Amino acid sequence: MKGLFLNFIAIMLAFNMGTAQIKVEDYYYLGNLHNKGLDYVVQNIDEEKFSKNLDQNVNYINDLLTSFYKQNGIHNSGSGNFQYFVVAENFMSYLNNGANAYQELGSVAFETTRSLNLSFGLLSDEPTFSSLLTNSLNQRIIDNYEFSSLVEIKKLVDDNGKGMNKTSEILEQLIIKKNQFDAKKYPTSNNAGHVLAITLAISIKSMEWWIEHEDFMTYQGTSEEYFLVKNGPNGDIEFKKNSSVVVAPWVAADVAGAVVGAAGGAISSYAGTGSVNWTSVGVSAVFGAVTGSTGVVGRLAKLIKK
Repeated sequence: MKGLFLNFIAIMLAFNMGTAQIKVEDYYYLGNLHNKGLDYVVQNIDEEKFSKNLDQNVNYINDLLTSFYKQNGIHNSGSGNFQYFVVAENFMSYLNNGANAYQELGSVAFETTRSLNLSFGLLSDEPTFSSLLTNSLNQRIIDNYEFSSLVEIKKLVDDNGKGMNKTSEILEQLIIKKNQFDAKKYPTSNNAGHVLAITLAISIKSMEWWIEHEDFMTYQGTSEEYFLVKNGPNGDIEFKKNSSVVVAPWVAADVAGAVVGAAGGAISSYAGTGSVNWTSVGVSAVFGAVTGSTGVVGRLAKLIKK
């Protein structure tokens, strides 16, 4: 946690020196932490530890991530709340359908995710993503610009799940949004601006990781008519249907995980203290993002749901 605290102090010092603006790169340390977490999982996973029991497999991955967080001095008491984000199909459904999306996986998965959403102020049947954004806007944790931008980011996630965009295309759009955000010059002292900046920082670094590690992607065509064509530019895996080219879906799961962790963490922080601890919110965003990412690593996705 020391490293995160020092980064937060650097942001506050910039404010005190008169450069009172939030910049996305202020939070790149969170994106680098996310990527480091993925590297740790990939390097340390033991396939022989997986069984036919979903809950045991999820717990094993969470134990790995817990070990990573401890090694990096991060207080990880809340990381287990996100652990079922690792089941990619249900996580993508959870964004639109709430905790009920996990009922089919059994009582442990459902109760874990339901409890997480309750901490965010959501009932089990409330759509997670849109409800978090609406509640964050109503509580003035985000503003209208952030709301609109996060809705547009959700569209990138949805299109990715349908195989309609490439990792490099997602990264390009995120960088455009980063530049647009930085031009807004949000004051560091305000609540508004932080959720979007944290989301963009983690998402940009995550897409860079996926481009570098395209062989770890989960490959899934949305129809039997899709078939693998070739390795695309910038490390993309391309599928073709008739004359259209799409990319392996779900690499944007970590983008959605970052939004849920950041917005939900901010709401929980505000509800508990009447103010927002942005260092804790950043850690919550990393928890959501890295768990969502882990579930998309190709060989893990197959092992989790044997």
